[in-house]
Amino acid sequence: MQQKIFDFHCHIFPEKLAPKAVKNIGSFYHLEMTKKGTAADLISLYHEYGIDNMLVHSTATKKEQVENINDFIIEEVHRHKELIGFGTMHPDFENKELEFQRILECGLKGLKIHPDFQEVNIDDERMYPIYEMVGDSVPILFHVGDKMKDFSHPRRLLKVMNDFPKLRPVAAHMGGYSVWDEALELFRGKNVWFDTCSSFAFLTNQKIEKIMKTHGVEKILFASDYPMWDAKEEYERLLTLDLTQKEKEDILFYNGMRFLKM
Repeated sequence: MQQKIFDFHCHIFPEKLAPKAVKNIGSFYHLEMTKKGTAADLISLYHEYGIDNMLVHSTATKKEQVENINDFIIEEVHRHKELIGFGTMHPDFENKELEFQRILECGLKGLKIHPDFQEVNIDDERMYPIYEMVGDSVPILFHVGDKMKDFSHPRRLLKVMNDFPKLRPVAAHMGGYSVWDEALELFRGKNVWFDTCSSFAFLTNQKIEKIMKTHGVEKILFASDYPMWDAKEEYERLLTLDLTQKEKEDILFYNGMRFLKM
């Protein structure tokens, strides 16, 4: 890979917890998992592929996990220059503002919210203090969409966007995993970015191109969802799309850097 590449969506876990975490993700989505889910594995694999930067995060499914997960992401980001980190937050965590300020001071660039894992609706009022606190200071990466559950339906994120117009949201999985048509219609013309992960395997090139061009190529971010999918295969698939060379370069690297103001 000679093109500069920024993978905007990677999950990593501590060495001791990674095998169980990866197995649980595979069971949740009914996928065969072949990667380890650790920072070391991610970096080794991506050096082999020639990927330059990776956005890493994890999700607190309980309030007691918030600080430990943020500590882990901070440590890995400080240890590896290739990594850019997003923190986690839980609606029941008490000292939200203090923890948010701490992770920003430690160099994290945003928050990741996974409503399905956290079992909370995106538009649940318990989440609103988080959105109020974040405002437009940093992006929030949302897992969006899944026909099996309704926690993360695109309409819920749209309601939050209407209630908090300053937010800088990313709707993962091309706007909404497994509900791509609804996501594209709901988010048409809206100030929300899409990442590409966990979508290419289920969509034709024509469908991917329609989503990207309708929503705006400048708001599309390349992502693999490591350890679920193979970044090299995702990259090679993107190269087959009917896009200009500049559009491909922007999706693969420059859109993400501009979005994070890096």
